[in-house]
Amino acid sequence: MVRKKVEGDEDQRRAAAREARAAGEAPSARQVTTGASKQRTHEPEKAAHEERIAARHRGKQGEPHEPAPPPPERAAPLPSYGDGRGYTSAHEETLRALTEAQAEHGGDGVYLQDIARRSGREPEETRVLVHDLVAKFRVASELQGVEDPDLGQRYEVKPRGQ
Repeated sequence: MVRKKVEGDEDQRRAAAREARAAGEAPSARQVTTGASKQRTHEPEKAAHEERIAARHRGKQGEPHEPAPPPPERAAPLPSYGDGRGYTSAHEETLRALTEAQAEHGGDGVYLQDIARRSGREPEETRVLVHDLVAKFRVASELQGVEDPDLGQRYEVKPRGQ
């Protein structure tokens, strides 16, 4: 039969067992016996992930287990145009420019620069307006899989009924 692997050598385990007995406890209660590092303590079914992982590292030598760092924060979302409450005439002009530019390109998606040029607005202002049309009002779509990353994302008007 194969013996379980545990942390520390024979002398360290024996010393830990002696200390446990001297303190009036069983060595297995302190998890210092040969199989103690593999024995799991009882965990409730709905224990948090961190608690279940910590039980695996209990009794091990070395650095304590460190949880993974949280994922990096996403970039701040674009602000809404105007007072942020409703659909404005600027949104309407931008949607019209998007529709016309898309028709000019044979129904294919168009780049932000084309929409800005056709609407007569600055590209940054157009970016915020198009973001509102995509995310807030859902009348346009941002296309995935850009052919030319230097030009940025492409946009198209959503077909009616979607």
